Amino acid sequence: YLGTDNMLLWNNKNITDPIIEKINIKRNWLNQSIDVIVQERERYAVWCLESDCFWITDEGYILEKTPKSEWQLINTITSNQKTNLEPGDRILLTEEASYLKNVLTILGNLNLSILNINYDIETLELTVKISDGPKLLFSLRSNPALTVSALPEIIKNNFNSLEYIDFRTE
Repeated sequence: YLGTDNMLLWNNKNITDPIIEKINIKRNWLNQSIDVIVQERERYAVWCLESDCFWITDEGYILEKTPKSEWQLINTITSNQKTNLEPGDRILLTEEASYLKNVLTILGNLNLSILNINYDIETLELTVKISDGPKLLFSLRSNPALTVSALPEIIKNNFNSLEYIDFRTE
């Protein structure tokens, strides 16, 4: 009665593309049109293994493969993880991803020139190497905002003469 191409007969489809955060569909019955609004997940940082690099979200999900990034225009974390990863996989738990985001925000606000960021999957620790400065050691087991409050004062004093600064304990 309505025809095979009528909107009422369309089936619902589940889309499992990790890049898509949500899809909003608006049907206009009078104009016989459909508006589809797609919201993509934001690319937050690059997560690199020995051979592959991936865009990740700020929630710790892998989006897609990407070429390896040089320098630090884009936050690039190198991990010692050995397993194969696929888009849609989660590399960090919610709390760990939140703490990683805190670390990157704090370092970005201090305008430090980062050479590299290494992540140890077994200990959940970040090692951040600063250009002309010490290594900064962070743990993703606790919130770094509690311990990093002293960093601006350290930078003012004898920051470049230090070998490392350990923020792994609360």
